[in-house]
Amino acid sequence: TAINTIAIGKEAIGLGVLTGADNIAIGLVAAKNATTATNTIAIGREAIGAGVLTGAENIAIGSSAGEDLTSGHNNTIVGTLSGRNATTAAYSVIIGRSAVSAGVLTGAGNIVVGYASGQDLTSGAYNAFLGYTAGLNATTAINTIAIGYEAIGAGVLTGAENIAIGRQAGNDLTSGASNIFQGLAAGYNATTASYTVAIGTNAIGLGLLTGANNIAIGRSAGYDLTSGA
Repeated sequence: TAINTIAIGKEAIGLGVLTGADNIAIGLVAAKNATTATNTIAIGREAIGAGVLTGAENIAIGSSAGEDLTSGHNNTIVGTLSGRNATTAAYSVIIGRSAVSAGVLTGAGNIVVGYASGQDLTSGAYNAFLGYTAGLNATTAINTIAIGYEAIGAGVLTGAENIAIGRQAGNDLTSGASNIFQGLAAGYNATTASYTVAIGTNAIGLGLLTGANNIAIGRSAGYDLTSGA
């Protein structure tokens, strides 16, 4: 009973149970299991190809883009493997090959742009990861901004309210919260640090920072700081 629907490709909208309207599916098994989805575009091999899609207003472009999407809605997912395991994610923008490709994304309001950026994100919400592998291992992070090549790129980030701007800024951050790291490798080895400001190339750049309430401004300022607070 679907109306205003276009399906091109082997098994595109292939189960024949679609009742939703205004959908476009182009590619092998694109939107294969869609049921009540509406206003959705799936273009590419296996784009939204596995999930039983009921959500509306989704765009998935690229091989396996948004492959597991179910009740998620109002998402834009572009790139090979991008948002592959997202299920109930909403109001998110995911652009780049392998961006948010491993984590079962249920969080909302994320903006993730760049190769493998936000790759492991799960229930994390309202984050902005921009850059090659930015926020790569973040999982449940909330309200965090990581901009730059490998910004918060190694740590399994669960902390909230962090800002890291610059190549490898806050690279190892894990449960740390409410930090500002700005500059090349600023806060590079910080892990559980909180309420800390490090601005400048290599500011708090070497020490495995776990302390809180520190301010380091200038090139290599507080370079070796660890548990200092």
